[in-house]
Amino acid sequence: MARVSLTDKIARDLEFYWQLVGDKLTDEDICHKVGVRFAQLRGWLQRNTRPVGSDGKPGPVGLRDLRARARVTVMTGYLAELNREARDAHGAGDYRTASNIWMWLLEKQFPTKYGKLITVATEGPVSGVLLVGGEVDLETWKTRASRQQGQSGVTDGDRSADAEDEYPG
Repeated sequence: MARVSLTDKIARDLEFYWQLVGDKLTDEDICHKVGVRFAQLRGWLQRNTRPVGSDGKPGPVGLRDLRARARVTVMTGYLAELNREARDAHGAGDYRTASNIWMWLLEKQFPTKYGKLITVATEGPVSGVLLVGGEVDLETWKTRASRQQGQSGVTDGDRSADAEDEYPG
């Protein structure tokens, strides 16, 4: 393949394939479909080259930004599909599946508020604590974990409704 310039058409084709397949095709495969060499695509991405329009002027957005936008589009599609699955499960009366999907989505979107506090119960009030997110220091986590153990016995990672206001987020 000959060396080519990054045109609007090539950039649109690359963005189309990045959106279409997500992570199913490698960049090498996409290059073959578009008709450019992989080394050239890698160089364009490293330099964040802006595609040249038909008027000969570079466009406003670089190729790396187009790729990031395509990946966000793919992720948004997956999240929308998960939400549709949860709604369908809820509509069919499968409340457990629906709530599991929605809880997973909340944990990923808001980890400090809906994420799980994981403690390791060995000897003493709290002897092993796994820090999640690293937002607060170890002593604060130990204090919260010991309060939680006192409320519910053994901590399994789930928070009580009363403890929800204590956590940042």
